[in-house]
Amino acid sequence: MAVWQVQDAKTRLSEVIERARTEGPHTITRHGAERAIVLSIEDYRALAAHKPDISETRRSHADSGIIAVVRQPESEAHVRQPTSAFPWQQGEPSV
Repeated sequence: MAVWQVQDAKTRLSEVIERARTEGPHTITRHGAERAIVLSIEDYRALAAHKPDISETRRSHADSGIIAVVRQPESEAHVRQPTSAFPWQQGEPSV
């Protein structure tokens, strides 16, 4: 999988998109950390067809009392601190 720094990807976005279409997904990094994936619409639709809607999964898990613990790499721990409630329980829009 090709890797692009965010600044290069911004400058050459058309090329990144075309290469993702012809070569497969491309990773975008920021300060050396993977931040995003660019993939073709065909690849996205194939993935979406096999995955449940994450917002629906969150609601059903919250309703059933299932809690998932997601660990963040220590190097990124400063990015987002845990809160006492899930975002969808605080009235924030689901992503």
